[in-house]
Amino acid sequence: MIYPLKEKEGMLRLYHRKESIAEATYCSYLGLRQKSYRFEAETGVFFVPENEKETAGLVLYQNHENHLRMEIAKKQEQKVFRVVTCIKGTETKAAGIRDFSAVFPDEYTYRGIP
Repeated sequence: MIYPLKEKEGMLRLYHRKESIAEATYCSYLGLRQKSYRFEAETGVFFVPENEKETAGLVLYQNHENHLRMEIAKKQEQKVFRVVTCIKGTETKAAGIRDFSAVFPDEYTYRGIP
């Protein structure tokens, strides 16, 4: 099982897998089909990466070779937020924030849910 529905009321928990969304394999994600060119997307993420290969965030996904990732990751023992484009299989870091602890604290309350 990669997601329990009753572990924390009002939240969905996804368990990480070693596969990434950039691979043509079975990874952990929740997908929603985009039905319009104009849309808004919002999510809350609580994630503490244990190593530099683990990431979590929001992805605009066409396929494993073409997508845009907004993700939390670990780099040199520090949590980072970055935006990564993947076009024809080539990844490019588009933006990043190193110390965002004031913006995304480890302890949080989301819509009244501790």
